Amino acid sequence: MKPTKKIAIAGGGAMGIALAATLCAHNAVSLWIRDKKRAKETKKKRESKKHLPGVKIPESVFISSDLAEVIEGADLIIVAVPSFNMRDVLQLLKNLFGEKEGKWPLLVGLAKGMEKETLQLPSDMVGDIFGRIGIPYSHLAVLGFASEIARGRPTTEVLASNDPVLTKEIKEILETEEFRILASDDLIGVQLGGTLKNILTIGIAIGEATEKDPKIRKRLLSSAIEELVSIGTALGGAPETLKDISGQGDLILTSSSSLSRSYRVGKRIYKEGILPIKNEIEKRRFTAEGWESVQAVYRICQERDLEAPIVTEVYRVIYEGKSPEEAAEHLVNLAKEAERKEKEEKKKGKSKDKKKDKAKDKDKDKDKKKDGAKEKAKKKDKSKDKDKDKDKKKDKTKDRDRKNNQQKQEDSKDLL
Repeated sequence: MKPTKKIAIAGGGAMGIALAATLCAHNAVSLWIRDKKRAKETKKKRESKKHLPGVKIPESVFISSDLAEVIEGADLIIVAVPSFNMRDVLQLLKNLFGEKEGKWPLLVGLAKGMEKETLQLPSDMVGDIFGRIGIPYSHLAVLGFASEIARGRPTTEVLASNDPVLTKEIKEILETEEFRILASDDLIGVQLGGTLKNILTIGIAIGEATEKDPKIRKRLLSSAIEELVSIGTALGGAPETLKDISGQGDLILTSSSSLSRSYRVGKRIYKEGILPIKNEIEKRRFTAEGWESVQAVYRICQERDLEAPIVTEVYRVIYEGKSPEEAAEHLVNLAKEAERKEKEEKKKGKSKDKKKDKAKDKDKDKDKKKDGAKEKAKKKDKSKDKDKDKDKKKDKTKDRDRKNNQQKQEDSKDLL
């Protein structure tokens, strides 16, 4: 049995609560909820009706609005806040711990987004704030939904860092039979996968909401996967990471479930228009990483001249006032056009293959002819060799007859 560690979770949203409820089975867990009133209510009722209704938080989880109290003696801190709040929480932690090396616990972040002001990923923010101290950062890409994790349903997550020894140490603390963890050394790729999938899921949900074509989700998803890999690779992620569980896999899961906030955001944008959900997000009644991060990703794509048709449509709907209906129609047409091009490429590929096959067949015919000519030449050579053998035999016979005749002549002389 592994030794018990103290885990401090900085963030009392749905995922923070879900992890607290799960990880407390094998560790001492404390949970920081910034709002005093909500922290007090959650501690008393052992439930957050706002973020995770119906999920009971075990009594063993310590809950407080005092961050210093929560992180006291922690072996590991999980920063469980969205990307737009992460810098603020990191600064609070730095203020509490100071800048002395050796005092810091292990640091893990969950945010799947990019800061719109600085265009930074979570690891960049850590470097910004703790650059002089050099605090190592690990990123946990949680691929399951909060409600499922809290109820102990088996999920698989990805833990990434630049230090394999650090990754192994954190994995040993967090992993359970239900909460499985895969290790990755592609810190940038794993963060980009999570950031992009939230934005692309909104786009898929907007396009899919038209319900004009039952096959449109598959077409949109195919285009979104291509866009995720293309942008992610251009920004420094490894293609194999982006095509794996923390990129493509996360996108497929998120864009196909009503448990996904990004998916619900896209559906609501199409059905209700932009204002209702915009008001909820601005008043922080609702959190959607893709809503915030699309500003940063769109800017980067514009600056680097990267093709990002779905990201662009999501940005224009949320921040430029484009109608969801118009955006949906454009997204559907984009997906159909992409599918048409793909089919054409396949046809060209088949045509090229046929030409190659014909060329191969011609080469085979040439080879057969060459082989036939060689075989004929061999037969001729064999025939010549046979003739030579015959001639040799004739010569031997003649030679033998000549010698016999000579011997007879000599014998005759002796008789005389």
